[in-house]
Amino acid sequence: MNNFDILNAKIGEGTKELKITNIEIRPVSFKDGRTTDKVFLACSTLDGEKQFDISEAWCETQDGKKTQGLWVQLDSKNNIVPQSTLGRLLQYLEVKTLNDLKEKVITGYPDDKKGYLVATTYEKTA
Repeated sequence: MNNFDILNAKIGEGTKELKITNIEIRPVSFKDGRTTDKVFLACSTLDGEKQFDISEAWCETQDGKKTQGLWVQLDSKNNIVPQSTLGRLLQYLEVKTLNDLKEKVITGYPDDKKGYLVATTYEKTA
């Protein structure tokens, strides 16, 4: 290990500060033939060296804390349902629309199951 002192190595950070550079709505098809729109947040590290797509967020649910997709759920007036994961994310980030997310800096957290980076809808410790 070339002069590296593993005995003094610290645990790295699992989170990354990311800037949202673009927002896409993509249809996602299911095995049963249904198609539903999902939001994908194109993000880059603050130095611009790495890019990530975030399409899920940590949520607090009755079943505990888990990741859920940023599915597009609209009410009868074509507004984002506030109780949806997407609605909760917008509220947590203190914005009113998806367009308001552009250029916003967020923290990406690891999804414990898949190893992807996800957003959060509550105050989360890494």
